[in-house]
Amino acid sequence: MKISDQSFLKTPFQKHIATLFSGTIIAQAINVLGALILAKLYAPELYGTYSSFLSFVSILTVINSLKLEYIIITDKSLDRSKNITEGLVFIVLFICLLHLGFFWISRDYFEAHGFIFLILVASSITSFFLSNSKILESFATRTAEFKTIATARVFTSIAVISLQLLLFGYASNGLIYGYGIAMFLVFLFYAIRLKKDLKRPDFPLFKTTIKSHKNILRFAFPSGLVNVFAINIMPILLLTYFSPADTGVFALSLKIVSVPLFIITSSVSQVYFQKASNYFNTTKEKLYTLTRSVARTNFFIMLGILILINTIGIYFLELLFDKNWDHLREYIRLLSILVLGQVTFSPISSLIVIINKMKIGLIFNLFLVCINLLAIYIGYQIQDILYTVRILSIGGGLGYILLLLYFLNHLKKNKNAKNSI
Repeated sequence: MKISDQSFLKTPFQKHIATLFSGTIIAQAINVLGALILAKLYAPELYGTYSSFLSFVSILTVINSLKLEYIIITDKSLDRSKNITEGLVFIVLFICLLHLGFFWISRDYFEAHGFIFLILVASSITSFFLSNSKILESFATRTAEFKTIATARVFTSIAVISLQLLLFGYASNGLIYGYGIAMFLVFLFYAIRLKKDLKRPDFPLFKTTIKSHKNILRFAFPSGLVNVFAINIMPILLLTYFSPADTGVFALSLKIVSVPLFIITSSVSQVYFQKASNYFNTTKEKLYTLTRSVARTNFFIMLGILILINTIGIYFLELLFDKNWDHLREYIRLLSILVLGQVTFSPISSLIVIINKMKIGLIFNLFLVCINLLAIYIGYQIQDILYTVRILSIGGGLGYILLLLYFLNHLKKNKNAKNSI
């Protein structure tokens, strides 16, 4: 997929994408370097507990907002978007109080399965700040304040890493507390930058606006919730059925192999979305060729990067980390299969929306949840975490490839039908 140099960054859309992309790449570079330093300082079991905490935060963040932040961007009225932004703060607060109460009632059960009650409380509080930050980010997107978003992403990475390093030696769960404080600071950053645009909500208007977007609650929220479970449930299950140290090694390995996936997805997804949408509305027969070309290119780029990670990269990683990070090589090799499958479809996943196949997306997310549960069940029965990682990686990787083949076949049929007319 080639973009002409003459037209590059000339339209506002391209400039906005470039602004977000540059901020995201800088933030990701800081995250990766910081993760390696922090993993070197903190023991694997502490890193494992931290990864489970992040999973709880990610899941609770989706539950908090009910995905109603979509209304902020999609509603035609800026006044209603502002009002939704203002009202969602109260919705998030109410839901956070509900799951705080749930954790309080169920604290004995969670602690019996390796989850410290204080960490559960921290996940609820942190999700409150993160949810509101995402809501304000959506409003910044609506008002085209992309420099604010890019700055916030870089600030987030710097704040998280700095605070976690600062708290090392002062608190055993410094990773968790550092992240929580950083999310509070990011929320303050957004609140200060956007406070002039926001005021007290009009609740009758808030209720009316939600009713006009009821499909978000009916479809987008369930699908988003299943997706966040599919992506984040494994660290929680590993901490429950295996050890915090095993969870830590898994989390670090996945973070390492996911970096190129994130970069490729960030580079390709927006450009593909724009071009694919245009083809779908004008010349559908070109959509198949574009999609196949992008998927093939992404696959071979990722394959080359993963070969480097599993050869030269793993050599340097084993020099950096001591024997406490056992099985790092095996985890990275196995998780490379999962990521290689993901890269074939994740950068072009907007295709699900473009051709209105959201039910297929929901079914696939349910499949991923089942793969996670099957992997943890078999691994726990055998008492070997490597079996869990194998099943997750092979099953998940093949799932993404089969999803790609399904859509390519669908697009090819449309192409052939068009050509036969």
